[in-house]
Amino acid sequence: MAALSFALVLHAHLPYVRESEPWTQTERWFHEALWECYLPLVAVLDALAADALTVPFTLSISPPLLSMLGDPVLAARFDAHIGALAEFDHRLDRGRVYGARLDAIRARSRGGPGILARISKHADAGRIELVTSAASHAFLPGFADIYGAVESQLRIGAMSFASLTGRAEPQGRWLPECAIDARVTTAMARAGVRHTVLESTALERSEPRLPSLREPFVTPSGTVCFARDRAVSDRVWSRRFGYPGHAAYREFHRDVGYELPHDALAPFGSGSMTGLKYWAIGAPNEPKPRYDVEAANAQVERDAADFVAHLESRAATLACNGEPESAAPPLVVAAFDAELFGHWWFEGPLFLECVLRRLHASSRVEPVTLASVCERHPFQHVAEPGASSWGRDGAFSEWVGPTTARLWRLVHGLHRDVLAAARRPGDPIRTSEAIRELLQLEASDWPYLIHTGAMRDYAESRIAGHGQRALQWLSGRTPTARTPFLAELEDRALIEAFASRAY
Repeated sequence: MAALSFALVLHAHLPYVRESEPWTQTERWFHEALWECYLPLVAVLDALAADALTVPFTLSISPPLLSMLGDPVLAARFDAHIGALAEFDHRLDRGRVYGARLDAIRARSRGGPGILARISKHADAGRIELVTSAASHAFLPGFADIYGAVESQLRIGAMSFASLTGRAEPQGRWLPECAIDARVTTAMARAGVRHTVLESTALERSEPRLPSLREPFVTPSGTVCFARDRAVSDRVWSRRFGYPGHAAYREFHRDVGYELPHDALAPFGSGSMTGLKYWAIGAPNEPKPRYDVEAANAQVERDAADFVAHLESRAATLACNGEPESAAPPLVVAAFDAELFGHWWFEGPLFLECVLRRLHASSRVEPVTLASVCERHPFQHVAEPGASSWGRDGAFSEWVGPTTARLWRLVHGLHRDVLAAARRPGDPIRTSEAIRELLQLEASDWPYLIHTGAMRDYAESRIAGHGQRALQWLSGRTPTARTPFLAELEDRALIEAFASRAY
């Protein structure tokens, strides 16, 4: 038996940004994340499968992102985007940074199975546990006293997952922003959520206080909670000493979209990210050096070796402490936003592959999924997790506070109006469209962007647009277009899931 179980958990999420016309800056968020992060992650799984290596981990994909990954319109636009990007990179002729990667992505995206089919194939083979999040990735504690709102977000999210992937509704759920309070805990049980991941602050504030911050526990309503191991995760995530800050790695912030004249950037537009960055981080207060692919890849190997060595060192320490043979191995949960690997940290997918290959060869550390731990772990502790999120000091201020109060007043009032319409006889098309607009209004991305000031105007415009269209559907007026968000769900099924009460 390995001395330590290691659960890698990745959460993939983007707000729903499909636009009516192509080449918008916000829709490029999706295209950029697809070629930098999601497709390379699937390529890692493909490479491990080709070598008959099964190194399981848990992957969460939010319903908005699932919907975009399965959208044929966005698939066609992505082909155009990646083709234009490859040609743009070739014209710039700045070295061998992107050519092979872009060519491989273009080849894989043409004529082969879609990315969701490829991900499901790996889930069927046991290489990943596939789970999801809430319907529109809403900040669930923000609903406060709106009865049923949290549960409907969780239920509709699971329904969307099942429809888009062709799989059963998942037992696990990633809570948006890892945000939990007592109402969310109760709603998870009613929505059939078997397990979730929380920040360690939720355990530090639990009632009763838990004896260990690493051991999974069960809520009074029956959901298994796993705590993110802060020390292990920070080896990757920390801005001060995490691996992505090494001088050899690609500099994220210096993009050619900020440097070339407008005429040279078509069709991308000036003053925005293209995804093409040709410089390394380099030394502090020094000019940025040109990016060296070989040097960066060599550093990835060293960092992956260091990460696995740290896990094995912890396993060796536990073994020396004389853990009883019958006890389940101690568990380390390292949870990250998937976009870290490839988007923020260009070398991240290669790091993941190197780590997973080394874990396959390790005798001290066993890679596991959260579901497999639930099946075999003898849970000894029952506690109510404390209110917490991944935000500053484990609090809610990034999403609920003075800067976002107006948004939450709109959400609360409109949710009650839409709920009342859903619970009385009426036009199912109008009601379901009002629900789709409301759910998008409730996305956690908008209060976060408002609080930070990043893309605040865009967030405000999305809030105003969704609110206005929801009111139009309720009042008998017809907006200019129906939203394709959650189009995979039949109108009456969506209404029933939104309006149902579970006591």
